[in-house]
Amino acid sequence: MKKPLTLKIQLLVTLLPIFFIFTLIVSIVSYSLFYTNTRSYTNNQIEQSSYQCLNNYETFFNSVIDTSNSIERKVSNMDLINHQDEITTYLDDLLSLQSELSNAAIYSLEGEVIASNLNYESVTNATTTDWFINANNNRLLNFFSSIDYLDGLYGFTLSKYVTYNTEQEGGILKLDFDFTNVINLISETDLGNGGHITIYDNNYNVVYCSGIFNQKETELVQDVVLGSKIVRLDNVEYNMYISTLSNTRWKVAIFTNYESISSTLSNFLIILIILTIVIIVVEGGILYFVSTGITNPIRLLKREMSNVESLKFNPNDLLLIKGNKEVIELSKSFNQMMKRIDELAKKNIEEEEEKRKSELKALQNQINPHFLYNTLDSIVYLIEKKDNEKAEEMIIALSKFFRISISKGRTIIPLEKEIEHVKYYLLIQKIRFGKSFSYNIDIKIDISKYYTIKLILQPLVENAIIHGLKELEGNGKINIEVDKEDDLIKISISDNGFGILPSKLNEIYENMKDKTKNSSVGLKNVYQRLKIYYGEKADLKIISDLDIGTTIIIYIPISEALKNEEK
Repeated sequence: MKKPLTLKIQLLVTLLPIFFIFTLIVSIVSYSLFYTNTRSYTNNQIEQSSYQCLNNYETFFNSVIDTSNSIERKVSNMDLINHQDEITTYLDDLLSLQSELSNAAIYSLEGEVIASNLNYESVTNATTTDWFINANNNRLLNFFSSIDYLDGLYGFTLSKYVTYNTEQEGGILKLDFDFTNVINLISETDLGNGGHITIYDNNYNVVYCSGIFNQKETELVQDVVLGSKIVRLDNVEYNMYISTLSNTRWKVAIFTNYESISSTLSNFLIILIILTIVIIVVEGGILYFVSTGITNPIRLLKREMSNVESLKFNPNDLLLIKGNKEVIELSKSFNQMMKRIDELAKKNIEEEEEKRKSELKALQNQINPHFLYNTLDSIVYLIEKKDNEKAEEMIIALSKFFRISISKGRTIIPLEKEIEHVKYYLLIQKIRFGKSFSYNIDIKIDISKYYTIKLILQPLVENAIIHGLKELEGNGKINIEVDKEDDLIKISISDNGFGILPSKLNEIYENMKDKTKNSSVGLKNVYQRLKIYYGEKADLKIISDLDIGTTIIIYIPISEALKNEEK
């Protein structure tokens, strides 16, 4: 007879390879398609953006050249010396029509202004300037100066050799242009973080740079000359697009941040990983439903095992489950173990219950003897002062305090008695310390029907007096409030002391919850007793603000507080 396959082998052989191959194919194809489409789209967008930016330059400089040519045609047959008013009017009209043109003048070859707009300020020693020398030495070309920045405005100068008086005489045309609007237009172009535009002259000198210039750019531009290339500057990847401006010998290099595509691909990769995880979870769900049909016998075994948790199973009625090899062997072992487990579980429950009672008694017996000694000393002191009334009042309060503390050996007492117990404690401390502090107890609900484990408030009030109000010079306040919050009784003990540092508060919480540490005895005592008796529903929280005060809150389940019985 062929042995049945193990459940693990069945699942791995039939489902796992299919799920793995399917997930791998979907992930690779998805990323590959997205990668290709994203790069194509990004390159297209960069190309369009670069072309638009370059077109803006072309339009502007074509307008500049047209202006230069118009003036050249106008003056070629004009006697500038004898028609000063006419040429001035013409140039002023030209300035009013073209907002980018700020000044226009024609100099003689000796460097004297022979025509200009009305408010033009002539240049001294013009013959020694670059714009004059370049135009005079190369009489067929327009020359552009570097772009200057002055008083918040960008500008450059165009110079050109022109003839006038029926081309019998020559001079140098000087046009000053405002480049600010074009610069502002450049700044609106989205080139990404660190993206910028650099303009070079024919000698690869920087005419203008819209960002931080990197000397390495020049080498890259010289290598490419024209076209586009992916380059790296300062560890950032850029798409560098280079073109020459028409009618000038300037080159424009447009650097567009290319790392946005890397960021997009990274984000998609993260999404793809998350999606892959989701697919794996879905596959796990499919695997679960498929395996459920295969492993029906395990359900019966699970039902038997679930009875173990509540100890309600009957070891004499256990079934022998039929199914896979593992199930059969597990069922046999399970049936053999249940009888022994039943015996051990019952014994363990009895031992744990006894241990809980012992721990609770031990914690309740941790009463600080110093309080008794100090109170007796205070009584003796009052008697010696002949203040018999206060001494009598303190003796009565101490008597009632310990009567409630003992409570005939009971662990559970009415909540009213616990409040009364802490009242006597506060009364004794008030007599001892006089006006150094005051207290108030505010009961907002009817507590007559509720019970609690005893001695949970006095240690917290003692903490508030010793640690919260000890350093205050009078005006100390303690407020006790009893209220409901959802299905819990909420008891708050607040003081107006100096508060607790966050680091110290964390340390208190750690010590309070660690049974191996002995610090914060009062808080730890109350916290552990609450957990032992009421379980996880009960809690103790500390809220503290420096220089404002500290509030300790006890939460007791109402369902448990209605019970007048010891566990």
